[in-house]
Amino acid sequence: MSAIFFQNKRRRKIPTAVFSLKNESEIIIKLKKAYQINLDYECIGRCTYSVPMEKIDEAAQACLDLGLLIDCIPETVEKALNYDPKHPFDETFKKTEIYQKMFQYQKDGVEHVVRHLNGRALIADDMGLGKTLQAIALSKYYGITRVLVICPAYLRFNWKAEFNKWLGIEEVCLIKKGKDVINGYPVITSYELAVKKKDDLLAYGFDMVICDESHYMKNHKTKRTRGLAPLIRQIDKALLLTGTPALNRPSELYSQANMIRKEFFPKFKQYAERYCDRKMSPLGYWDDSGSSNPHEVHWLSKKTVMIRRLKRDVLKDLPKKHRSQLHMDMDARDTYEMIPLFDEWKKLNQEIPKMQPCSKAVQAADFRRKCIINEIFGLTAEAKCNVMKTLVKDVMETGIQFLVFCYHKSLMDAIEEACDGKAMRIDGDTPSEKRHQYVKDFQAGKYQVAVLSMLAAGTGITLTAASHVIFAELYWVPGVLMQSEDRVHRIGQENPCHIQYVICKDTLDPYIYKSIQWKLDTIDGCLDQRTDRNFKGEDIKIYDIEL
Repeated sequence: MSAIFFQNKRRRKIPTAVFSLKNESEIIIKLKKAYQINLDYECIGRCTYSVPMEKIDEAAQACLDLGLLIDCIPETVEKALNYDPKHPFDETFKKTEIYQKMFQYQKDGVEHVVRHLNGRALIADDMGLGKTLQAIALSKYYGITRVLVICPAYLRFNWKAEFNKWLGIEEVCLIKKGKDVINGYPVITSYELAVKKKDDLLAYGFDMVICDESHYMKNHKTKRTRGLAPLIRQIDKALLLTGTPALNRPSELYSQANMIRKEFFPKFKQYAERYCDRKMSPLGYWDDSGSSNPHEVHWLSKKTVMIRRLKRDVLKDLPKKHRSQLHMDMDARDTYEMIPLFDEWKKLNQEIPKMQPCSKAVQAADFRRKCIINEIFGLTAEAKCNVMKTLVKDVMETGIQFLVFCYHKSLMDAIEEACDGKAMRIDGDTPSEKRHQYVKDFQAGKYQVAVLSMLAAGTGITLTAASHVIFAELYWVPGVLMQSEDRVHRIGQENPCHIQYVICKDTLDPYIYKSIQWKLDTIDGCLDQRTDRNFKGEDIKIYDIEL
């Protein structure tokens, strides 16, 4: 890069031209103020230009002539431009049974991880595309037996079954308690136990670590992430598996990428300033919830650590998924408790921006605002109990198998009661063994309804016997909802999937629904370079039901 590029972090108020990478041949220039570059460049937005890489010095000089500071392309991105590892792929592996049984995109994934990522990768394929199989195939390719699998506790038996299915390994070492010792391979344990036994695991000398649902380590500040990061960095081959590497915001991608290739994702502060639109909140803390330069972080992550394919791109024959809103009117008696809380919440939203930044008063007001939202969230669940019982009974009369996702146990209790013994239930209290049996029984048709916690049962299970899903509640994190949807919309599904979101007026639902769409656009911009995923669905069906 030319020496003309520099960063000035202190003089933020001076008009700035932000240079960011779109791909190997194209630069995006975004001017912070309403300036225009008087050159023949493609204007792709307000004060935003697309410039060929070979004209970067020319564009930089044009910005300097306007008196603009230049926020340059980071050294990590420059380093990634020259990063092109090419490792040979053993063609004899293509004759193995496991390779022959894989879909073509799964074969491509295994080869990409070997050739370009050297066995250290974040496999972020869409939900239901077979990330587990690719990870097991990679352990087979490298001839590794000393494998450590870290996963949510409820998925331990799933991994045991998968090793048996694909590699014929009947005996694995399941670490269920802190006192359990390693007496075989592969070793399968939970995130909680892995943190407690991290020193023992570090000393054991594993050749490969596989972290399933790696978004469990999305927060770089948590004890879980800080405890496991040294382990993952030390082991030669490391595979992180998740369909949602960023559940809520681009900042959640950092810790996972940092574990795989620290040299390209060194410090969170640098990452947040560049890709999370970092700014000081009026409450006195750094706000990293935004998004900036999404095209660059998309390119950087895919170049250095991540492989990601979407179902729409690789599974052309997979039945379509249709979303709809189910608007339901409730009795005023069910929502009257929320009215004064909504009034107080709206008042606080108006007052907080006028308060002294970083003061105790503004912090207290913000805390009260959060408490109000949590209270309204719980009251919304209680208010929905009667309408959901009636709705579930009506759907059961059709004879179809279906899923109902909830957040609150009180609502799950009401729905389970309405099912009259025809439902199985999985929540945070369901043991792993019983959970596994419930899934098998549902797939076999022994239950008509699956009442599920979106947090406890939104990942790691396949329920393709059903193609109809009802979300009795909404949740603030779009990644959780997307993962829950894809318990049915995945390989093995033969019917179109119908997803219904229950929206009740005079509750928190309309506010959450609006927030979800904004977050989806933010996440999709950095992960997939798309903003076309409409949470409301292409064919919106709105029902007004009075119960």
